[in-house]
Amino acid sequence: MNELYNRIKDSEIKSLFFLEELYNFDIDKKCLNKMLNELVTKAEIFHIKGNIYALGKILRKELISKQILSNMLVPNSYVSKEFLLSRISWIPENVYVVTCVTNEKESEIKTNFGYYEYINIPQKKYFSGVEKYTEDNYFFYKAKPLKALTDMICDRKYNWTTLYPLYHSLRIEYENLETLTSDDFDELQDVYEDKNAENFLNGIRKELAV
Repeated sequence: MNELYNRIKDSEIKSLFFLEELYNFDIDKKCLNKMLNELVTKAEIFHIKGNIYALGKILRKELISKQILSNMLVPNSYVSKEFLLSRISWIPENVYVVTCVTNEKESEIKTNFGYYEYINIPQKKYFSGVEKYTEDNYFFYKAKPLKALTDMICDRKYNWTTLYPLYHSLRIEYENLETLTSDDFDELQDVYEDKNAENFLNGIRKELAV
């Protein structure tokens, strides 16, 4: 039996992990790499990209988090746009592409655990309207609803300044929009370099009277 398999099985290693975490098992690196390659060949472990790996179903102690993986693939990116809006049930569609924003180079990454899209949206304060979430030893960033919505407006180049298209094109319920507060708008004030974004935020804020 593969010694690395047994070490992982008896450890607290998470379903998503970095190669360097295996070095804590104090196994000779040459032997460790050989055993790791064997487990990858047998699909006991999946190599995702670079030094990022995922445990196979038998070894996993928890589900694979696409949101954690999104930040492992591109550090300091945040989940936003359609994926975020779908996850919080603001839009009715099931979104399978994990849509993210990055302040680095744009990219698209296909993995065994989903397809990830990273776009760059010029912003003066990149993390405004973004929250950090921690799960065990890992973390990820995700946009608040208004931030995710505004990111989508920027990405699609919509020239929207009223609530009407949000109801009729995106099918967002008015009850969801009513949850937006003055603080949500204040933290995005003068953040975007895109004029459409600023016009959108000012327009719907006026309609919502917040």
